[in-house]
Amino acid sequence: MALWAAGGALIAAAASDMRCFRIPNRYPLIIVLAWAASMAVAVPLPLVIVMPLLVALLVFAAGALLFARGWWGGGDVKLMTAASLWAGPTGLPLLLQVTAVAGAGVALLMLARLRWRTPHGWHLQDPLTQPMPFGVAIAAGGLAALLAGLLP
Repeated sequence: MALWAAGGALIAAAASDMRCFRIPNRYPLIIVLAWAASMAVAVPLPLVIVMPLLVALLVFAAGALLFARGWWGGGDVKLMTAASLWAGPTGLPLLLQVTAVAGAGVALLMLARLRWRTPHGWHLQDPLTQPMPFGVAIAAGGLAALLAGLLP
């Protein structure tokens, strides 16, 4: 049940980000609470709980730096941190790789859409100031990490 809640929250966060470039706090909160519920029923080995928390702390620190530079939004940081709890240390590379590839895909789609809508004389720098729904890429990475966690 917790896995379904986390997956649904990731999808809802991506849809919200696509629609209005905003990720409400409830989606990362649902993901964190679902992770906590799944850990409550799991065998309470200290490393099983501590390692994902350390990974999430490192991801949050990196995300805070990206936020401070203006490269990520606050919702992106919270969503990536929540997804990293589910990924843990073993799934973090997959989470980051899928997020990066999906992010590149979203960026290319946005550039292609802007290029199609703009006349000749389009300057490459102009659309780069547009916001990007990076929550879509984070959700793809989070879903990949969730699915990979199901495999033996």
